[in-house]
Amino acid sequence: MWSDTYGYRHYHLAHHRNTQLEDDPDLSLSKPFPVEKKSMLRKVLRDIFGVSGLVQRYELIFKTLLKSDTKKNDGKKISGFESRNTLYGILISNIIIFFTFWILGQWWYFLAFWLLPLFTFFQLFLRIRNIAEHAGVKSKNDFNNARTTYANIIERAFVAPYYVNYHLEHHLFMFVPCYKLKKAHEMILKKHSNEDLEIKSGYVSMLRSVLI
Repeated sequence: MWSDTYGYRHYHLAHHRNTQLEDDPDLSLSKPFPVEKKSMLRKVLRDIFGVSGLVQRYELIFKTLLKSDTKKNDGKKISGFESRNTLYGILISNIIIFFTFWILGQWWYFLAFWLLPLFTFFQLFLRIRNIAEHAGVKSKNDFNNARTTYANIIERAFVAPYYVNYHLEHHLFMFVPCYKLKKAHEMILKKHSNEDLEIKSGYVSMLRSVLI
């Protein structure tokens, strides 16, 4: 998805240490909510028509190429050389994928089944997932600063693979593997009621709760 595990790990650990606090690198994703319906519609249209994807990849490519020698990421310094190496890896891997399809006589698969979904609907699904995880939560305590959203089979396929909808449990038990998060959720409910926790019955009801 045009990212690397090393950089994301430091970013994500910072998010876990500072969830919904000023130093949370993901705060900008949830802080604006609740938002008006027309504002949400604009965001959705930007995603579907590829504007969000183009802006993000533009920043990834050109800002990385123009970076100074070092940058701060989770309090650590990462050289511009390392950042550019990550970018080169992304570009090279995509070139390999393209030429693989080209050799097979199906070069357009790269556009139709990779770039187009990546720049459009993937952005929308990612936005919905990010909103569900923290937007409009009740408070900053550990049981209310993240949300679990029950997902049906379609939502699991497109928005919440690998049980990521159990996001509250992921924050409470960070090292529990994804396939155990549902069990963790059941254990929590034995001691806490739904009213004590940030839980929504589905992604539609979740979206309704963050719109004004």
